[in-house]
Amino acid sequence: MHYVSITSGYKGVDLQKFYQPYNSKDGHIKPTKTGMALSFDEWANLSQLVDNINTAFPYLASVLPCRLGNDHMNQMGSLNCVEHQPFYTELSLQ
Repeated sequence: MHYVSITSGYKGVDLQKFYQPYNSKDGHIKPTKTGMALSFDEWANLSQLVDNINTAFPYLASVLPCRLGNDHMNQMGSLNCVEHQPFYTELSLQ
């Protein structure tokens, strides 16, 4: 899970990845070490870049994550996915 928050202590936008531990007794999510803080100017620039990318490449809006594709509906399809198996080779499954 990813969250974006604006805090009062630091005048900016915090982008943080969170996870829920399997053995969490209280059920609360916890932040990972992965994240970044942007000033409001940097956030505005990033937002503008995203808008420019979406305008220049409208077909990106229709792209689905590979895990939603028909080739991931079985174990072999998922194992053959280069995105999920970065060190995959044809020979590794033979």
